[in-house]
Parts: sequence; structure tokens; C-alpha cells
Amino acid sequence: HDTIGYLPMLTIGAICAMIGGGLITPEAACVLFGVLPVTDAFTDADSTNLDAHNANWVFMTGGSSDDIRVYINAAVNTVINAQRGYRWTGDTFDSNHYSLAIATVLGGGTKLGVAVRMQAASHSLYGYYGNSGANPEMFRMDSGTKVSLGTSTGVWATNDAVRINADGSTITGLLNGVTDSTISGNPFTDTNYTGGSAGLTTNNSELSMRLDNWEAGNLAVAETAGGGPRTFFAMPVGFP
Repeated sequence: HDTIGYLPMLTIGAICAMIGGGLITPEAACVLFGVLPVTDAFTDADSTNLDAHNANWVFMTGGSSDDIRVYINAAVNTVINAQRGYRWTGDTFDSNHYSLAIATVLGGGTKLGVAVRMQAASHSLYGYYGNSGANPEMFRMDSGTKVSLGTSTGVWATNDAVRINADGSTITGLLNGVTDSTISGNPFTDTNYTGGSAGLTTNNSELSMRLDNWEAGNLAVAETAGGGPRTFFAMPVGFP
């Protein structure tokens, strides 16, 4: 992320005063500090592989470049009957982070969703996806083997914000900013993976389900795409 050249001249207190005075948004303040979240609207030519769209996207171990592609400026899966995923490598995530996307089109038989704590050396992660928006599932991948944490008979709707949080040993699937209570046991306690990257996870190919406006960041940093409460900078009284 780029930072503004005169940043050293500004104190944190001055930045907070600018936010309070309405001169700068909290999101712009995040840019000033050069921090997460990262976003991707998947604006590119149809059939562009995700790593060609942006080199910071890296497909998971055992996968291939065409596992997830851009289609009508959204992310889609193109591999039939196989667990696949792409992780974001352009930023370093804290252990506690989130992954969020908007379900813009639902249909077909695709399982497509968001993932956290994605591992570099193996296809291991925590995921939250829906089967064309129906029957959402929380799961863990262990070196390419899926371990289901909980399933649901619920249904996502068009433009729902689907999100997964990793916060300590707690893994939570959220729908429009609220814990998805249709999944029995959500949130889940799991300690298999304590760090990693955020990204996308999928199974089965179908262009009629798409995710857009992906966002990921650390849980203590402001969000920009919705799907949960915002957390901004909290400064002690009298600072600086």
C-alpha cells in the first residue's frame, strides 16, 4: 500500500483530529498508515486467472492457476468436483483476521466462499461457503482433506455479505455482519491453525455463482466493504 510522503509530519493525534473534524474518513486514515484491509473488485477480462489478474493471488498447494477466474468482474470457480483455493500474499495478516465477499450471483452447483488462516505449505485453511448460496457450511481443510465443522439448511441471498473470522481459537461464519446461527455450533473452537493468509475457497465448477468485492484484514483494523462492525483507532486521552 502506498503512503503519503508527508506522513512523518503528522502525529497520530493530528490524524484522529482530522477524522473527528470530518476532514478525512477512517478508511483514508488506514491508507495514510499503510495498513490493511486489502480489497479486490475483480475488474478484468473474462477468463483471466486470478494470479494473472493480480500476482498477489497464489493458488493453494495441489491446485492450478485456473482454479478461480474472473467472470463478469467477479470471482468464479472453474474446476469440477475438487477443493481449490487462492490465498492473498501481498500483505502479512495477523493471526486474528477475516475474509469477506459479496455474493452477487447465486445458482448452479458451485460451492464458493471465503477462507482464513490459509497455509503456504499445504492446502489447509478454515472456510465458509454455500452450495450456490444454499446449505452454507463451515469447515477445515487439512492438507486437501475437508473436515466439516457444521452445516446448515439456510440460504444466502443475492448481495449478502459472507464473512469468516479467525479470532484466537474461535472461528466464526457471519452473514451480513451477524453470526450465521443456521449453522449448528457456529462459532467453533479449533486450534489446528493459528496463522496464515486470507482468501477464497471453492469446490465444483459453475459460472452461475459469483463472489465480488472481496476484502480481508486484521480484526483490529477498519473495514470498508461492510459485513460487520467497524473498528477504528482508539487513542488515550491527552495523546499525543
